[in-house]
Amino acid sequence: MKTIIKKYSVALVKESAHKYADISVRLDEPEKIVTYADLVLNFAAMTKENFVLIPVDTKLKPLGVFVITTGTINASLVSTRDVFQAALLCNAASIFVLHNHPSGDPTPSMQDKEITKKLIDAGKLMEIPLVDHVIVGENKYYSFKADGNASGEFTW
Repeated sequence: MKTIIKKYSVALVKESAHKYADISVRLDEPEKIVTYADLVLNFAAMTKENFVLIPVDTKLKPLGVFVITTGTINASLVSTRDVFQAALLCNAASIFVLHNHPSGDPTPSMQDKEITKKLIDAGKLMEIPLVDHVIVGENKYYSFKADGNASGEFTW
Protein backbone atom coordinates (compact mmCIF):
# COMPACT_ATOMS: atom_id res chain seq x y z
CA MET A 1 0.00 0.00 0.00
CA LYS A 2 1.35 3.41 -0.96
CA THR A 3 1.38 6.32 1.47
CA ILE A 4 0.29 9.71 0.23
CA ILE A 5 2.52 12.52 1.44
CA LYS A 6 1.38 16.06 0.85
CA LYS A 7 3.96 18.66 -0.06
CA TYR A 8 3.42 22.21 1.27
CA SER A 9 5.04 25.58 0.95
CA VAL A 10 4.44 28.68 3.03
CA ALA A 11 4.51 32.10 1.43
CA LEU A 12 3.75 35.66 2.35
CA VAL A 13 1.58 37.36 -0.28
CA LYS A 14 1.83 41.13 -0.57
CA GLU A 15 -1.69 42.37 -1.26
CA SER A 16 -0.83 45.97 -2.05
CA ALA A 17 1.78 48.64 -1.48
CA HIS A 18 1.38 52.41 -1.36
CA LYS A 19 3.73 55.31 -0.68
CA TYR A 20 2.81 57.38 2.35
CA ALA A 21 4.30 60.76 3.14
CA ASP A 22 5.37 61.79 6.61
CA ILE A 23 5.84 58.29 8.03
CA SER A 24 8.69 57.92 10.47
CA VAL A 25 11.08 55.18 9.45
CA ARG A 26 11.54 54.15 13.09
CA LEU A 27 8.51 53.27 15.23
CA ASP A 28 9.98 54.03 18.63
CA GLU A 29 7.12 55.97 20.27
CA PRO A 30 3.41 55.24 20.64
CA GLU A 31 2.51 58.43 18.73
CA LYS A 32 4.50 57.23 15.72
CA ILE A 33 2.84 53.82 15.84
CA VAL A 34 -0.64 55.34 15.96
CA THR A 35 0.17 57.80 13.16
CA TYR A 36 1.59 55.03 10.98
CA ALA A 37 -1.36 52.70 11.49
CA ASP A 38 -3.90 55.50 11.08
CA LEU A 39 -2.39 56.61 7.76
CA VAL A 40 -2.61 53.08 6.42
CA LEU A 41 -5.94 52.00 7.97
CA ASN A 42 -7.84 55.19 8.93
CA PHE A 43 -9.01 54.12 12.39
CA ALA A 44 -11.48 57.04 12.57
CA ALA A 45 -13.56 55.50 9.78
CA MET A 46 -13.75 52.05 11.40
CA THR A 47 -17.08 51.18 12.97
CA LYS A 48 -15.94 47.76 14.17
CA GLU A 49 -13.05 46.73 16.36
CA ASN A 50 -9.96 45.73 14.33
CA PHE A 51 -6.89 44.05 15.79
CA VAL A 52 -3.77 45.01 13.85
CA LEU A 53 -0.19 43.70 13.77
CA ILE A 54 2.78 45.82 12.75
CA PRO A 55 5.86 43.63 12.51
CA VAL A 56 9.19 45.48 12.58
CA ASP A 57 12.81 44.73 11.80
CA THR A 58 15.74 45.15 14.20
CA LYS A 59 15.75 48.93 13.65
CA LEU A 60 12.00 49.19 14.39
CA LYS A 61 11.24 49.83 10.71
CA PRO A 62 7.77 48.54 9.82
CA LEU A 63 7.62 45.50 7.57
CA GLY A 64 3.92 45.87 6.82
CA VAL A 65 0.47 46.00 8.35
CA PHE A 66 -1.74 42.99 9.03
CA VAL A 67 -5.38 43.23 10.07
CA ILE A 68 -5.46 40.07 12.15
CA THR A 69 -9.17 40.16 12.91
CA THR A 70 -12.23 42.34 12.55
CA GLY A 71 -14.76 42.03 15.31
CA THR A 72 -17.94 43.75 16.39
CA ILE A 73 -18.58 47.23 17.76
CA ASN A 74 -17.08 46.28 21.12
CA ALA A 75 -15.12 43.04 20.78
CA SER A 76 -12.58 41.28 18.63
CA LEU A 77 -11.52 37.64 18.96
CA VAL A 78 -7.72 37.45 18.72
CA SER A 79 -5.62 34.33 18.28
CA THR A 80 -2.03 34.45 19.52
CA ARG A 81 -1.26 31.88 16.85
CA ASP A 82 -2.48 34.16 14.04
CA VAL A 83 -0.43 37.09 15.32
CA PHE A 84 2.81 35.13 15.40
CA GLN A 85 2.13 33.30 12.16
CA ALA A 86 2.09 36.66 10.37
CA ALA A 87 5.16 37.85 12.30
CA LEU A 88 7.10 34.73 11.35
CA LEU A 89 6.13 34.96 7.69
CA CYS A 90 7.67 38.42 7.32
CA ASN A 91 10.71 37.60 9.49
CA ALA A 92 9.87 40.14 12.19
CA ALA A 93 12.41 40.94 14.88
CA SER A 94 9.64 42.26 17.16
CA ILE A 95 6.01 43.32 16.92
CA PHE A 96 3.54 46.04 17.79
CA VAL A 97 -0.17 45.37 18.04
CA LEU A 98 -2.97 47.89 17.97
CA HIS A 99 -6.69 47.83 18.03
CA ASN A 100 -9.37 50.45 17.97
CA HIS A 101 -12.25 51.02 20.34
CA PRO A 102 -15.12 52.38 18.21
CA SER A 103 -16.66 53.79 21.40
CA GLY A 104 -13.81 56.33 21.42
CA ASP A 105 -12.62 55.37 24.92
CA PRO A 106 -9.18 53.68 24.75
CA THR A 107 -9.29 52.36 28.33
CA PRO A 108 -8.17 48.71 28.21
CA SER A 109 -10.71 46.03 29.07
CA MET A 110 -9.86 42.88 31.01
CA GLN A 111 -9.78 41.01 27.67
CA ASP A 112 -7.29 43.59 26.32
CA LYS A 113 -5.06 42.97 29.33
CA GLU A 114 -5.35 39.19 28.95
CA ILE A 115 -4.39 39.16 25.26
CA THR A 116 -1.51 41.53 25.94
CA LYS A 117 -0.17 39.17 28.61
CA LYS A 118 -0.57 36.17 26.27
CA LEU A 119 1.28 37.99 23.47
CA ILE A 120 4.08 39.02 25.84
CA ASP A 121 4.51 35.44 27.03
CA ALA A 122 4.34 33.97 23.52
CA GLY A 123 6.74 36.61 22.22
CA LYS A 124 9.31 35.63 24.82
CA LEU A 125 8.98 31.99 23.84
CA MET A 126 9.10 32.73 20.08
CA GLU A 127 11.92 35.30 20.49
CA ILE A 128 9.74 37.90 18.78
CA PRO A 129 8.98 40.34 21.60
CA LEU A 130 5.84 42.41 21.83
CA VAL A 131 7.12 45.98 22.04
CA ASP A 132 3.77 47.63 22.71
CA HIS A 133 0.02 47.17 22.50
CA VAL A 134 -1.76 50.42 21.69
CA ILE A 135 -5.51 50.94 21.92
CA VAL A 136 -6.79 53.73 19.68
CA GLY A 137 -9.79 55.79 20.70
CA GLU A 138 -11.23 59.04 19.44
CA ASN A 139 -8.30 61.51 19.24
CA LYS A 140 -6.50 59.63 22.02
CA TYR A 141 -4.82 56.31 22.67
CA TYR A 142 -3.62 54.02 25.46
CA SER A 143 -0.14 52.49 25.31
CA PHE A 144 0.64 49.51 27.55
CA LYS A 145 4.35 50.36 27.26
CA ALA A 146 3.93 54.05 28.13
CA ASP A 147 1.77 53.01 31.08
CA GLY A 148 4.56 50.72 32.30
CA ASN A 149 2.72 47.47 31.61
CA ALA A 150 4.54 46.17 28.53
CA SER A 151 6.53 43.72 30.67
CA GLY A 152 3.38 41.81 31.52
CA GLU A 153 3.76 42.57 35.21
CA PHE A 154 0.38 44.21 35.49
CA THR A 155 -0.52 46.13 38.60
CA TRP A 156 -4.30 45.92 38.35
